[in-house]
Amino acid sequence: MKVNAYLEISAGADGTLVIRCRECDKELGPAGESYKKFATERRRPLSVVGVEYVATARQDDPFELREYYCPSCAVLLDTDVARRSDPMLHDVELRISADE
Repeated sequence: MKVNAYLEISAGADGTLVIRCRECDKELGPAGESYKKFATERRRPLSVVGVEYVATARQDDPFELREYYCPSCAVLLDTDVARRSDPMLHDVELRISADE
């Protein structure tokens, strides 16, 4: 089952449902958990977004850009803008049941 352009739910080697990179077939973890926990995370200042933001960027900016990559093929899976002090954003929750 396709989750987004680069992620899918499928059966893992042991038959349990896992979230997998569609680009390289790397299993990122159990389907019931956030794939971001298993991805490679990169945090950068928002000034990397572009010229429009650089003009208002401050050294003490409380926000950052978080990028999540497949740890195997390095395809960009997702990005978030969050406060530096905030925990990882769990913006996608997959509900998996035996009936589906």
